[in-house]
Amino acid sequence: MNAILATKEYADALSQNKFSVFGFNDDSDSAPEQVSNSDGIPAASFKPGVDKVLLFETDWAQRNDIPISIEYYMDKSDAGKQLCLQVGYCFDGASVSWLDAETVTAPSDMSMKRYCFSAVISSTVIPSGESHTLRIKLRRLGSNEQDTHTGNFCLAAVKYYRIGD
Repeated sequence: MNAILATKEYADALSQNKFSVFGFNDDSDSAPEQVSNSDGIPAASFKPGVDKVLLFETDWAQRNDIPISIEYYMDKSDAGKQLCLQVGYCFDGASVSWLDAETVTAPSDMSMKRYCFSAVISSTVIPSGESHTLRIKLRRLGSNEQDTHTGNFCLAAVKYYRIGD
């Protein structure tokens, strides 16, 4: 199953980051489902209780730390609950390195939210040379005991810079 998040037109209209909103996963067991909210914004829906992952790929030529931010919504209200999310990365097809999992307090409503991961991809791990292919994997660790939200985590965008909460 290939999951595609936002259309290019949507990304161009709402973001300076036009290259990071498409994701895919060819494993139907671990792929999130394609959905959209009542405003028609497409998202990848990560169900509770199971681990799901989505892969993003882009060309990368910068030599700075790489922060990862997301835009998401929950498909149901579940106040006071948490999500367990994790980011992995690799350059040029190497093995994926996973950053520490982060527990995110989920919103009590279903509106679009932003979250910036506290861990960054350090500039020291970027290979030397001019240009590389950066792959980012984002997963919901739904089977983790820290993940207590009973709704679907709906990922609308992944950005390679810091955005506010």
